[in-house]
Amino acid sequence: MSEENTGFGVDTDKSLSDILGGGGDVSPFFTGESVPGDEVSGKIRSVKVFQPYVYGTQTPATFQKSGKPKFKAVFEIENENGVFSVFVNLWGLQRDALTSAKNRFGRFPAEGDFMRAKFAEYVPQKNGLNPAKKYEYEFSIGSAAENAPAAEKKPEIGAEGVSDSRKQKIIKLSKLDWSLAEIADMTHSTKEQVREVLSEDSQSEPAPEF
Repeated sequence: MSEENTGFGVDTDKSLSDILGGGGDVSPFFTGESVPGDEVSGKIRSVKVFQPYVYGTQTPATFQKSGKPKFKAVFEIENENGVFSVFVNLWGLQRDALTSAKNRFGRFPAEGDFMRAKFAEYVPQKNGLNPAKKYEYEFSIGSAAENAPAAEKKPEIGAEGVSDSRKQKIIKLSKLDWSLAEIADMTHSTKEQVREVLSEDSQSEPAPEF
Protein backbone atom coordinates (compact mmCIF):
# COMPACT_ATOMS: atom_id res chain seq x y z
CA MET A 1 0.00 0.00 0.00
CA SER A 2 1.32 3.43 -0.86
CA GLU A 3 2.05 5.72 2.10
CA GLU A 4 1.71 8.96 0.16
CA ASN A 5 -0.44 11.51 2.00
CA THR A 6 -3.17 13.12 -0.14
CA GLY A 7 -4.39 15.31 2.71
CA PHE A 8 -7.51 13.20 3.24
CA GLY A 9 -5.89 9.88 4.15
CA VAL A 10 -3.48 7.23 2.95
CA ASP A 11 -3.42 6.51 -0.77
CA THR A 12 -3.92 2.91 -1.80
CA ASP A 13 -2.97 0.99 -4.90
CA LYS A 14 -6.42 -0.61 -4.86
CA SER A 15 -8.86 0.36 -7.63
CA LEU A 16 -12.58 1.00 -7.28
CA SER A 17 -13.25 -2.42 -8.83
CA ASP A 18 -10.95 -4.04 -6.24
CA ILE A 19 -13.04 -2.61 -3.40
CA LEU A 20 -16.56 -2.96 -4.80
CA GLY A 21 -15.83 -6.28 -6.51
CA GLY A 22 -14.71 -8.48 -3.60
CA GLY A 23 -7.79 11.72 -1.75
CA GLY A 24 -8.13 14.45 -4.02
CA ASP A 25 -7.25 18.14 -4.05
CA VAL A 26 -10.62 19.58 -5.19
CA SER A 27 -13.22 20.95 -2.79
CA PRO A 28 -15.96 18.43 -1.90
CA PHE A 29 -19.43 19.21 -3.25
CA PHE A 30 -21.25 17.72 -0.26
CA THR A 31 -20.38 19.30 3.09
CA GLY A 32 -21.84 19.60 6.57
CA GLU A 33 -24.07 22.36 5.21
CA SER A 34 -25.64 20.13 2.53
CA VAL A 35 -29.34 19.32 2.82
CA PRO A 36 -31.49 16.54 1.35
CA GLY A 37 -32.19 17.32 -2.30
CA ASP A 38 -28.75 18.75 -3.04
CA GLU A 39 -27.24 17.13 -6.11
CA VAL A 40 -24.45 17.51 -8.63
CA SER A 41 -23.70 15.97 -12.00
CA GLY A 42 -20.88 16.16 -14.49
CA LYS A 43 -18.14 14.41 -16.40
CA ILE A 44 -15.82 12.21 -14.34
CA ARG A 45 -12.23 13.48 -14.55
CA SER A 46 -10.76 10.90 -12.17
CA VAL A 47 -11.68 8.17 -9.67
CA LYS A 48 -9.41 7.43 -6.72
CA VAL A 49 -9.61 5.15 -3.70
CA PHE A 50 -7.92 5.99 -0.38
CA GLN A 51 -7.96 4.99 3.28
CA PRO A 52 -9.26 7.94 5.33
CA TYR A 53 -7.87 9.00 8.68
CA VAL A 54 -9.75 8.65 11.92
CA TYR A 55 -11.32 12.10 12.47
CA GLY A 56 -8.88 14.51 14.13
CA THR A 57 -5.91 12.12 13.89
CA GLN A 58 -3.32 10.85 11.45
CA THR A 59 -4.36 7.24 12.11
CA PRO A 60 -5.72 5.31 9.09
CA ALA A 61 -9.34 4.31 9.69
CA THR A 62 -10.21 0.63 10.26
CA PHE A 63 -13.25 -1.37 11.29
CA GLN A 64 -13.31 -1.83 15.06
CA LYS A 65 -14.19 -5.53 15.12
CA SER A 66 -12.16 -6.91 12.22
CA GLY A 67 -9.35 -4.38 12.09
CA LYS A 68 -9.66 -4.31 8.32
CA PRO A 69 -9.02 -0.95 6.61
CA LYS A 70 -11.87 1.34 5.62
CA PHE A 71 -11.76 2.85 2.15
CA LYS A 72 -13.34 5.83 0.44
CA ALA A 73 -13.70 6.66 -3.24
CA VAL A 74 -13.39 10.20 -4.50
CA PHE A 75 -14.89 11.10 -7.87
CA GLU A 76 -13.60 14.33 -9.38
CA ILE A 77 -16.29 15.65 -11.70
CA GLU A 78 -16.53 18.71 -13.92
CA ASN A 79 -19.52 20.68 -15.15
CA GLU A 80 -20.25 24.22 -16.31
CA ASN A 81 -19.91 25.50 -12.73
CA GLY A 82 -16.44 24.11 -12.10
CA VAL A 83 -14.74 21.00 -10.71
CA PHE A 84 -15.95 19.20 -7.58
CA SER A 85 -15.11 16.10 -5.59
CA VAL A 86 -17.75 13.59 -4.51
CA PHE A 87 -16.58 11.40 -1.63
CA VAL A 88 -18.22 7.99 -1.18
CA ASN A 89 -17.75 5.70 1.82
CA LEU A 90 -17.03 2.19 0.55
CA TRP A 91 -19.01 0.67 3.39
CA GLY A 92 -22.59 0.88 4.66
CA LEU A 93 -25.36 2.76 2.86
CA GLN A 94 -23.05 4.61 0.48
CA ARG A 95 -21.32 1.42 -0.65
CA ASP A 96 -24.73 -0.18 -1.25
CA ALA A 97 -25.90 2.81 -3.30
CA LEU A 98 -22.67 2.90 -5.33
CA THR A 99 -22.80 -0.84 -5.99
CA SER A 100 -26.43 -0.57 -7.14
CA ALA A 101 -25.52 2.30 -9.48
CA LYS A 102 -22.59 0.28 -10.87
CA ASN A 103 -24.83 -2.71 -11.47
CA ARG A 104 -27.41 -0.59 -13.31
CA PHE A 105 -24.63 0.95 -15.39
CA GLY A 106 -23.25 -2.47 -16.26
CA ARG A 107 -19.63 -1.86 -15.31
CA PHE A 108 -17.39 0.16 -13.02
CA PRO A 109 -17.48 3.91 -13.77
CA ALA A 110 -14.30 5.43 -15.16
CA GLU A 111 -12.80 8.68 -16.41
CA GLY A 112 -14.95 10.14 -19.17
CA ASP A 113 -18.24 8.73 -17.90
CA PHE A 114 -20.95 10.98 -16.47
CA MET A 115 -22.04 10.90 -12.83
CA ARG A 116 -25.01 12.23 -10.89
CA ALA A 117 -24.87 12.25 -7.08
CA LYS A 118 -27.79 13.27 -4.85
CA PHE A 119 -28.14 13.64 -1.08
CA ALA A 120 -31.51 11.88 -0.86
CA GLU A 121 -32.47 11.80 2.80
CA TYR A 122 -31.55 11.11 6.41
CA VAL A 123 -32.10 7.53 7.59
CA PRO A 124 -32.90 7.01 11.31
CA GLN A 125 -30.44 4.79 13.20
CA LYS A 126 -30.88 2.54 16.23
CA ASN A 127 -29.32 2.94 19.69
CA GLY A 128 -29.58 6.72 19.63
CA LEU A 129 -27.06 7.16 16.83
CA ASN A 130 -27.24 10.20 14.56
CA PRO A 131 -29.27 9.68 11.36
CA ALA A 132 -27.23 8.37 8.44
CA LYS A 133 -27.05 10.27 5.17
CA LYS A 134 -28.48 8.36 2.21
CA TYR A 135 -27.15 9.19 -1.24
CA GLU A 136 -28.21 8.18 -4.73
CA TYR A 137 -25.77 7.73 -7.62
CA GLU A 138 -26.24 7.31 -11.36
CA PHE A 139 -23.70 6.77 -14.15
CA SER A 140 -24.16 7.18 -17.87
CA ILE A 141 -22.18 7.18 -21.09
CA GLY A 142 -22.93 8.08 -24.70
CA SER A 143 -25.60 10.52 -25.83
CA ALA A 144 -27.33 12.39 -23.03
CA ALA A 145 -30.40 12.51 -25.23
CA GLU A 146 -30.48 8.70 -25.07
CA ASN A 147 -29.94 8.61 -21.30
CA ALA A 148 -32.34 11.43 -20.41
CA PRO A 149 -35.99 10.80 -19.50
CA ALA A 150 -38.37 11.13 -22.45
CA ALA A 151 -39.64 14.49 -21.22
CA GLU A 152 -36.10 15.90 -21.35
CA LYS A 153 -35.21 14.71 -24.86
CA LYS A 154 -34.78 17.55 -27.32
CA PRO A 155 -36.08 17.52 -30.88
CA GLU A 156 -33.69 17.79 -33.79
CA ILE A 157 -34.02 21.54 -34.22
CA GLY A 158 -31.63 24.42 -34.60
CA ALA A 159 -30.27 26.93 -32.10
CA GLU A 160 -33.56 28.84 -32.10
CA GLY A 161 -35.01 25.97 -30.04
CA VAL A 162 -32.31 26.24 -27.33
CA SER A 163 -33.07 28.29 -24.21
CA ASP A 164 -30.77 31.17 -23.25
CA SER A 165 -29.58 29.33 -20.13
CA ARG A 166 -28.69 26.25 -22.19
CA LYS A 167 -26.85 28.43 -24.72
CA GLN A 168 -24.76 29.89 -21.90
CA LYS A 169 -23.89 26.38 -20.66
CA ILE A 170 -22.84 25.37 -24.19
CA ILE A 171 -20.62 28.44 -24.52
CA LYS A 172 -19.04 27.90 -21.09
CA LEU A 173 -18.27 24.25 -21.81
CA SER A 174 -16.74 25.13 -25.19
CA LYS A 175 -14.21 27.34 -23.40
CA LEU A 176 -13.14 24.27 -21.37
CA ASP A 177 -12.05 22.61 -24.65
CA TRP A 178 -14.71 19.90 -24.45
CA SER A 179 -15.58 18.12 -27.66
CA LEU A 180 -18.79 18.76 -29.59
CA ALA A 181 -20.18 15.37 -28.52
CA GLU A 182 -19.35 15.95 -24.85
CA ILE A 183 -21.03 19.37 -24.84
CA ALA A 184 -24.11 17.88 -26.48
CA ASP A 185 -24.18 15.16 -23.82
CA MET A 186 -23.86 17.57 -20.91
CA THR A 187 -26.51 20.01 -22.15
CA HIS A 188 -29.05 17.52 -23.52
CA SER A 189 -28.63 19.05 -26.98
CA THR A 190 -27.97 17.71 -30.44
CA LYS A 191 -24.59 18.24 -32.09
CA GLU A 192 -26.26 20.48 -34.67
CA GLN A 193 -27.69 22.68 -31.89
CA VAL A 194 -24.25 22.99 -30.31
CA ARG A 195 -22.68 23.92 -33.66
CA GLU A 196 -25.30 26.61 -34.30
CA VAL A 197 -25.01 28.10 -30.79
CA LEU A 198 -21.22 28.31 -31.05
CA SER A 199 -21.49 29.72 -34.57
CA GLU A 200 -23.86 32.44 -33.37
CA ASP A 201 -21.58 33.20 -30.44
CA SER A 202 -18.50 33.55 -32.66
CA GLN A 203 -20.38 35.90 -35.00
CA SER A 204 -21.51 38.06 -32.08
CA GLU A 205 -17.96 38.61 -30.81
CA PRO A 206 -16.50 42.00 -31.78
CA ALA A 207 -13.91 41.95 -34.53
CA PRO A 208 -10.33 42.44 -33.30
CA GLU A 209 -8.79 45.88 -33.75
CA PHE A 210 -5.54 46.24 -35.65
